[in-house]
Amino acid sequence: MNPLLQAVLFIGGSSLLSVLGLLLIRRRVDLEFLETHHEVAGYFITIYGTLYAVLLAFAVFVVWVDFKESESNFELEANQMADLYHMAQAFPEKFSTPIQDALVGYLTSILEDELPAMAAGHESPRTFQALQSVWSVYLTGGPTDSKSQVFYDRSIGRLNELGNYRRLRILKSRGTVPTILWCVLGTGAVLLVGFTYFFGLNLRSQALMTATLAGFLAFSLYLIYSLNLPFAGFARVSPEAMQQELRFVQGHLKR
Repeated sequence: MNPLLQAVLFIGGSSLLSVLGLLLIRRRVDLEFLETHHEVAGYFITIYGTLYAVLLAFAVFVVWVDFKESESNFELEANQMADLYHMAQAFPEKFSTPIQDALVGYLTSILEDELPAMAAGHESPRTFQALQSVWSVYLTGGPTDSKSQVFYDRSIGRLNELGNYRRLRILKSRGTVPTILWCVLGTGAVLLVGFTYFFGLNLRSQALMTATLAGFLAFSLYLIYSLNLPFAGFARVSPEAMQQELRFVQGHLKR
């Protein structure tokens, strides 16, 4: 489902359900009975709302930091491939050409296969094999002259880092928010909206305020959900770093 449509349905559905819950309470409970709870309900909703706001802010901060880290790791992964491609030019052609072809294959497989796969919650076997192909080229033999050997040693270090960044990318793509925290956030949002049912105000005004609160809470939870899945959510990591490197490589090969 389109992330934007998913967000609209989740936020709109949450607001609608909150209003339906209010109408159900009003139908079953007398207005005079609700009015007697104003003072106590107002006190509890203030305390509870403050505690929930702190928890919500903490969750948003954590997933935002993880999202930016995923974005940074993705850019660093692209930089490692750029370094490997450039350093391969220092090798003899019979060694540099297979390296550059393998790197192009790995880069292409990320954009065409692994990014969509991570959006669906898993990694790409094709990209794993493409990375293994890069390793195979380096391990089949290396340059013998001293100048090329320096670049070869540094390339092996870059290749190790490239694999590390891919593993981090895959791990981060699965989310970092534990199930227990989702339970607390979801239950807290439902209870916070439920507290508003204890007020006996004008029905239209209260329905509007309840729907607004539920919509804002739903938006906050969806924001956390989206940032928690940096390669799948509405606010996903841009593939521009990889695309830019691929454009450079393709332009270089045409010359």
